[in-house]
Amino acid sequence: MTSNSWVLIPAHNEESSIADVLRQVRRCSHLPILVVDSCSTDRTSTIASQYAERVIRTERVGYWHALQTGYQYLVTEYDVHALVQLDSDGQHDPIHIPKLLHHLSKYQQSTWVWGSRYQTGTVSEGVLALGQRIFCSGLQWYFGSSVHDVSSGFWAINRPVIDAFLHYNPSRQTADVTLRGFALQQGITCIELPVAMKPREAGISMHVGVTHRLKHVRDVVLDSRQIWWN
Repeated sequence: MTSNSWVLIPAHNEESSIADVLRQVRRCSHLPILVVDSCSTDRTSTIASQYAERVIRTERVGYWHALQTGYQYLVTEYDVHALVQLDSDGQHDPIHIPKLLHHLSKYQQSTWVWGSRYQTGTVSEGVLALGQRIFCSGLQWYFGSSVHDVSSGFWAINRPVIDAFLHYNPSRQTADVTLRGFALQQGITCIELPVAMKPREAGISMHVGVTHRLKHVRDVVLDSRQIWWN
C-alpha cells in the first residue's frame, strides 16, 4: 500500500482510548494511519494494530521523540508529502481532519496548520491558560506574530515542514511554544483554525498538576533559549 498523505497518532499507555480514537478517524478520513507507540507498557500496540495500517514502537519515551520517529518512518518508507496528526487520548475530534488538510492544500510553501482552542469555548486548566497567555505574548514580542494556542498537538504539515521538524532537537524535547518559535524562525507559514477540544477520554495528562506544569514551563524557557537565541 502506498500513499503520500497519512494520519499520525503518537500514543503512550492509551489502551483505554486508542480504539475509539482510531474508529473515529476511520469514519472521518480515508487516509492510512500510523500509530507510534512510545514505549507503552499496556496493550496500546496490540489494540492499535487492529485498526491502523502501521504500528511502530520508539526506543525511548517522549512525545517529540515519538513524532520524529513517525516523521522519519513516513518520509523513508512512503515519501509522504503531507500528514495530519492528533493525540490518542480523545481530546482531538477527527471530524476536523479534512478541514485541516483542506487548508494545508492551499499552500505550496512550508505550511503548518493547527487546530486552535482560541475563542472556541474550550475550557483550559488554570495553569495551562496562564502559560498560554505568557508564551503567546512572548511570541508576539520576539517574532511579531500573533499566535493564540501554543500547545495544540492537532495539526497538519506538508513535506517541507516535516523535513524542517526532523532537524528540531531541543535538549528537553519540548514541542509546543518552542516548536512554534522554531517554525516562525524558519519562515514557516503558521495558520490557526478554531477547533473545539474535548476532555481526555481516559488516562492522565503528563502535565497534570501545578508542579508538572511549572516544570514544563521551565523546560520550555530553557529550550527556547537554546533554539531561538542560537
